[in-house]
Amino acid sequence: MATTPRIRRLAPPIAVLIAGVCWLLGSTGLLPGVDWVWVGLLAAGGLWLLMTHGLTRIGIVCGGFLLVCAVAALVRSAGYLPVKYEIPGLVVALGLLWAAAEALLPEEPDPVPEPSDKT
Repeated sequence: MATTPRIRRLAPPIAVLIAGVCWLLGSTGLLPGVDWVWVGLLAAGGLWLLMTHGLTRIGIVCGGFLLVCAVAALVRSAGYLPVKYEIPGLVVALGLLWAAAEALLPEEPDPVPEPSDKT
């Protein structure tokens, strides 16, 4: 029987921990007015992509970007980050994630072209 990768085993308890901390911060008034559904969906999408695709270009760029978007949405809705800084910051983050994926991951081989029918 194949063993489950550690990240897949740790993801549910970490998600519950993060949800509990966020709920506690909202209940105590430390982070009022945060749209937890939106932040949670962004974070869940990012974690899902990372868990299903792993450390591939899609996992790093798309999954990582959704996680960065979740953090940015959390900080913005808490009142600490104006939209005029959030959007350019997200563009910079996307560029950094993309560059990191291209620099750190091996090149993918070019697809083999199919032979042409010259008869």
